[in-house]
Amino acid sequence: MNNKNAGITFERASKGDVPFIMATERTDGYDAFVGRWDKARHLAALDDRNYAYFIAREADDPVAFTIVRDWASPERATCVKRIVVSRPGNGVGRRLLRAVVDTIFGDTHAHRVWLGVFPENARARRVYEAIGFKAGGIARGSAFLRRRPSRRADHVGAQAGMGGVSATRTPPRAGSHTARARYAPRW
Repeated sequence: MNNKNAGITFERASKGDVPFIMATERTDGYDAFVGRWDKARHLAALDDRNYAYFIAREADDPVAFTIVRDWASPERATCVKRIVVSRPGNGVGRRLLRAVVDTIFGDTHAHRVWLGVFPENARARRVYEAIGFKAGGIARGSAFLRRRPSRRADHVGAQAGMGGVSATRTPPRAGSHTARARYAPRW
């Protein structure tokens, strides 16, 4: 994936992007909604074929990233583990997530993309709805936050699927009009 979208480029992240990723995870106010990994865990995930990192750049400067888990999994269900924007509110996160979902359906045999979101994260829920994710239920106490004070939190599971495509069919390629239209369930 190396897409351009209104001055923003989207591509696979590299180990050189880890300082930006770690700094953005630690942005003031994000501690309630965004997970944080240390450098060793990010580097290990970047080397793990079950993970895919994507980064959005504006004029060559990183502005957002996402971590995808279960990339090309045999179960054909892929998780958007984390999506973080350095300056929210300008549509970069929405464009990055749309490009990542298109890439998942276009480059893998996934028939479902899912993510978890805290129920109180209204901004993220609006973005996910606009992309075509649909809430699938609440997993009570499923997220453990190691911040002070540590706590368990609920997660809303949301998913976008390939519509009428069966789990045994290869989804349409990214960029085709059927690829975008088929993952359009509502929240």
